[in-house]
Amino acid sequence: MLPEVTKNTLYKITFPVYKLLSDELTYYDKKLYCHDKIVDDRSQIGETLGQRRLHIPKKDLYKLKYSALDFISMVRANYRHFIDTKGKAFSYRKTKAVKIRSYKVKNLKQYDYFTKMEVRGLSKAFYLPRPPPVGYSWANIIFVDNFPWEILSFSEEKQPEFKRLI
Repeated sequence: MLPEVTKNTLYKITFPVYKLLSDELTYYDKKLYCHDKIVDDRSQIGETLGQRRLHIPKKDLYKLKYSALDFISMVRANYRHFIDTKGKAFSYRKTKAVKIRSYKVKNLKQYDYFTKMEVRGLSKAFYLPRPPPVGYSWANIIFVDNFPWEILSFSEEKQPEFKRLI
C-alpha cells in the first residue's frame, strides 16, 4: 500500500508527478516495480526519476504515459496513484470539498510566457501558461472557503455551481 498524500500534505511531493496504473508496487534491490516493469532504480546515478530512468533498458522500463505538472492537473486527472519527480510513489486522496463556480472571461492579455485573465465579478486575476481554447468564454473556478483559488476548466456556456472533492 502506498503512503497517502492529501491537499494538506502536498509539500511532501515534487511536481511533476506521473500516473501509476496500480498501487501494487514491489521494491526489490533498490528497484521499484509495477506490473513486472521497472519504474525507478535507486541504484542508478541521478537525483530525479528521469535521470535514473535513462539508465534502465527500454524493454524492462514501465511506461509513464501521463504527467501532471501541477496540483490542478493532478486533480483533473482522476487517478489515485502517482510517482513524483524524486521517485516517491504515493496515493493521492481527495479530502477537501470545494465549490466550482462559472465566471465570464472579461479580459485576456498575453505576455511572453503566460496569459493574464480577468473575469467578471472577481477582482482576482489569474495567470495561465496558455490562453483558453477559442470559443471557451467561461472559466470554472475553484473556491476554497468562499475565496477564489484556481481555474479548474473552461467551458463554452455557463455551468451550474457544483461541489467537488480535491
